[in-house]
Amino acid sequence: MADPVVGLTSMTSVKPGEQGEPLDVSTQLLLVAQTVISAVLSLLLVRDIRRSRGPGALDELLLLRAVINGICWPVLNVFSLLVDSLRGMLPATWLHPICVLHGLLIVYGIGLVTASNSLLSLCRLLQLTVARRPAVAARLSQRLLAWQNRVAMLLLAGLFSSLFFTNTPPASYFWCTGASELKVLTNMPLTINSAIHLLTFFCSLALLRVSSGPPDTGRPRNYLPAYSWAQLCLVTVIAKTLLVPLNTSNLSLQQRYLGNLALFTVMSGMLDPCLQMLMARRWRQQMRRRRLQIAQLRDTHQRGFVIPAIRLDLI
Repeated sequence: MADPVVGLTSMTSVKPGEQGEPLDVSTQLLLVAQTVISAVLSLLLVRDIRRSRGPGALDELLLLRAVINGICWPVLNVFSLLVDSLRGMLPATWLHPICVLHGLLIVYGIGLVTASNSLLSLCRLLQLTVARRPAVAARLSQRLLAWQNRVAMLLLAGLFSSLFFTNTPPASYFWCTGASELKVLTNMPLTINSAIHLLTFFCSLALLRVSSGPPDTGRPRNYLPAYSWAQLCLVTVIAKTLLVPLNTSNLSLQQRYLGNLALFTVMSGMLDPCLQMLMARRWRQQMRRRRLQIAQLRDTHQRGFVIPAIRLDLI
């Protein structure tokens, strides 16, 4: 069996014309704008999650997801600006480990975020399913869910890292080194990612059905309600199907890489934080109105009369 590291190193032999054209000014400005906007929005989302009232066990995974998006896409956009200079300054033996780290960052950014979507959907579905059975729900503690998610994410991180040691790097590795792309190798990460997306799609459909109707709890135990999370996952999965024709097209490797980077940055680094903060704000407003209604009913039963609306505004 061939040594995977040796196999990867041998693929870094650069042939003329394979590195792609230098980035024009408009593309460079676009990468800079994507870097700044995605970093700021992800930072705002992280702060909003940390400030949320009564966070649940799943909010830890949601926070990790926001941190990965906040680090991955800005760093990858900056690297795309600098890669031409690195290719000119560094020999192939030095460029290889840098491109491996670059590929791992893409694998973690796409793989772990995609996997966290499925994991969060499964956990929310489990929470709502066992909520009707008090004996089972008592055993499903917040601590158990938190540790289960931590172990699952560590195992998935190891699985994604093994792609390089089994000689199946993503297409970004070949773009980074300037080597010829091997379609047989790059199909494996795409297949794994598509399978996880399919699982998320079916879990989100089930979660959308189970969580529809009145709120399942009087107080939000998670940053987002289950219904909003299911909607967000469905929008994400459907939007990312746009990547399929892009990755199977006859465009050059550089064009496909930049297209993937732009779409992932816009969807995961820009739209995703905005939608989450919007949904969380609406969820908090709903819970605030519900607490006011409960307080009004309680006070009405105690005093025997209806509280004026002006007094509700002052509470």
